[in-house]
Amino acid sequence: MRRAPLLLLLLSYMGLSGQISSPLGQWQDYPSYTNLNSISISASGIVAASGTAIFYYNLDDGSLQTFTKVDGLSSSNISAIEYISDSKSTYVGYADGNIDVISSDGNVANIGDLVRSTLIGDKTINGFKKVGNDIWVYTALGILVVDPKTNFIKDTYRFGDNGASIDVKDIALVNDTIWAATSIGLYKAGVNDNFLANFQNWNKETITSASSQTFNEIEYFNGKIYVNYNSGSWPNDVMFERNEFGNAFEISTIISGYQCKGLKTTDNALLVSDLYATSVFNSNFDRVAFSADFESNTVLINDAVFKNGTLYQATSRNAVIRSANGVQEKIQPNGPQSNSIWQVEYNNGVLAIAGGGVGSTHSNNFSREGFSYLNATGQWSNHPFEGSELGSFADALSITIDPRDENHYFVGTYGYGLLEFQENELIKVHDFSNSSLEDRPQSPGATYPNHVEFDASGNLWVINSFASKPVKVFTTESNWLEFEVDPATGNRNLFTFSSFDVTSNNQVWITKYRDGITVVDVGDLSTIADDQTRFLTTTFGQGGLPSADVKCVAEDNDGAIWCGSDKGIFVYYNPLGIFTNGELNAQQILIEQDGNVQIVLETEQVNDIYIDGGNRKWIATESSGLYLLSANGEEQIAHYTFENSPLISNTIFSISMNNTTGELFIGTDKGLQSFQTDAKRPEFGDDIALRIYPSPIRKEYTEPVVIEGFASSSEFTITNATGQLVFRGETNGGRAAWNYQDLRGKEVQSGVYFVFAQDDLGLETRKGKFLLFR
Repeated sequence: MRRAPLLLLLLSYMGLSGQISSPLGQWQDYPSYTNLNSISISASGIVAASGTAIFYYNLDDGSLQTFTKVDGLSSSNISAIEYISDSKSTYVGYADGNIDVISSDGNVANIGDLVRSTLIGDKTINGFKKVGNDIWVYTALGILVVDPKTNFIKDTYRFGDNGASIDVKDIALVNDTIWAATSIGLYKAGVNDNFLANFQNWNKETITSASSQTFNEIEYFNGKIYVNYNSGSWPNDVMFERNEFGNAFEISTIISGYQCKGLKTTDNALLVSDLYATSVFNSNFDRVAFSADFESNTVLINDAVFKNGTLYQATSRNAVIRSANGVQEKIQPNGPQSNSIWQVEYNNGVLAIAGGGVGSTHSNNFSREGFSYLNATGQWSNHPFEGSELGSFADALSITIDPRDENHYFVGTYGYGLLEFQENELIKVHDFSNSSLEDRPQSPGATYPNHVEFDASGNLWVINSFASKPVKVFTTESNWLEFEVDPATGNRNLFTFSSFDVTSNNQVWITKYRDGITVVDVGDLSTIADDQTRFLTTTFGQGGLPSADVKCVAEDNDGAIWCGSDKGIFVYYNPLGIFTNGELNAQQILIEQDGNVQIVLETEQVNDIYIDGGNRKWIATESSGLYLLSANGEEQIAHYTFENSPLISNTIFSISMNNTTGELFIGTDKGLQSFQTDAKRPEFGDDIALRIYPSPIRKEYTEPVVIEGFASSSEFTITNATGQLVFRGETNGGRAAWNYQDLRGKEVQSGVYFVFAQDDLGLETRKGKFLLFR
């Protein structure tokens, strides 16, 4: 059992604590609360769940509290939640079969029996229901019976054909009979039967007019049983009903054919939610509440609850919609538009994410998630394409912030032009009709400026897929320049690019989709005469790539180019000589382990690489989480995964860093997170003194002391008050940390300590001191 550090206390009225600086190694989640899949209600509030987080809304004071894996949840793909009033606990179910129980005292108990079981197949938790003194958990494999006092699974009911697993979508208690709506039929059994684990004690009820016997919702209300037939053919769901003592189900009139998303009884009312609206019926079957559109826009509903005349709907695009007396309002914690992330970018104090994507063959996904950014005040600005003034756009793949103006930014799309924004307003769409950008010959009118990046001078570089001159530059004077990459290639449809990086010497390294790397040296932007191009392939001497499927490139602090592919990482150490060296081959990192020479990360698909202030390499992989390698790549400093850390997914698409603070932003297929690293960029100047946190260091403080203000990645020393050397270490760019141990590994005593360092050239000196109590 664990106690969550920022736990959502469903029954307490404690306010959120004030913001504090993130200690080294601290994780933080940035979940989206736009798309909610389930909602439940307690005596004092409502609790709603997105895919990776839940939040509690206090009905008395309107306060919001959020809760994620960093705060104590066991997994990251939430499939169901339910507040159980008798035990004053919230049950959280996941798609991997995990169950968390959040109690009123702030403890989180995990029930992981189903996850750890050897049962094969889908283990999704579909929901929870209090039956007698137990909690019945209905899942994709059957029903689990949990004792709420011990959180032990008392029994398991698998009543498919011959006792096979069965996908139970919903259950209802009708007097002393339990009914189960499943993917293969409607079943019932006596709830007090001592042998429900025997599948033969479950009887199948056939509704003759439901051809496939696929049911997803069931509820008992005011003497009638309601069950929804999920035909699988939108929108032809059919609701059936029968008297509790009747023999035959008949078609009900309370739902009109749309997909039924929720059927439940709350506050002595029957709620029926289809995809677009929720109706509330009283005991006389009069409709006492109804909600459909929100702000004149269609909503997509996933679940709903009703309390004291107020309807709360969990939706796919509008978080929770609260409706009462004809007045609607949205309830939503601060967060990005979506958990879909293709690119994350930090620049000029702004964190931005592009929520688009491409298919496995670089075809359009037609993603309407749009983009979001987080400003310095901590507020998210969300710009969905779906249902907004940007509704004609899709597939936002790249976003970059103007280094001269944090309110000026560009969004690159896959087929919809280059979008320019100022103060959150779209001021121009750059495409083939009004700029040097080119459309695709096979799709006239579709412009693919899918990768954008500002250089240090404020010029905007654009990679224009399917163009005859795919390298474009939008200068600080608002002029367009363009550069060829292969004049001999006539088929512009070959130019499909995955990523690029503009280096410090104005080389442009472009990864072509499954076709190696193109390097363009534009030299002086004002002249074409000095432009050079070289293609790097898998051929020995002509690039020597370990794979033609290169995903990313990054220039490190020494000017070397690090590349990630579907076969790990490789390096070009002398990019300045790339056009003069006739024979050129990529270098893979070799290490010796247990007497064998191995290639670092040879079997991993690397999606992104980030170089931190200490020249270390952060590696984002497709299926193995996040790696941290030393500056030369030969040492694995850390490996963070879903299993060993708060990381919400092992699939990471993009990473970026705030080099002022060292916060690393991680874009996964489940959403956005960050990790407070122990590195930051060096600081240069004559009057900079070392900053030491905390100071003084009291005996109850157990975290490492953090030292900042170094001028480069170099060695630093710590001495005691008498000048005796206590510790010698290496900085990570402008930052270092010390765990109070001397050179022999023994903890030091209380006293005054001095820190001294020089940059790697011996030109800049840094000094500092601090008081330590032990």
